[in-house]
Amino acid sequence: MKCTLEQRLRKAQVLFRKYWALACEHAGIPADSPYVQFGSDNPYAARSNLAAALFGSLLDQVQQERTKLFREQRPFTPRVTMGHYRSAEENR
Repeated sequence: MKCTLEQRLRKAQVLFRKYWALACEHAGIPADSPYVQFGSDNPYAARSNLAAALFGSLLDQVQQERTKLFREQRPFTPRVTMGHYRSAEENR
């Protein structure tokens, strides 16, 4: 069974949180820290970065898909009508 984009996004988020927690644990830093810079000796740092990149890419795709669906449901209609222009036949 094929996963939807939203399901892949959730799986990527779980994966990122897992590697983030492991990298923080290895560095001795609380996992709820807002900003962390891991050392080059941290074996989980590269996996955490890859998982973050995957999550970000999937999040962009989900947002683009939702924007596309929103625009299809509500097509653009100009707020100002161009009623003051006459056709070529009306100007004769």
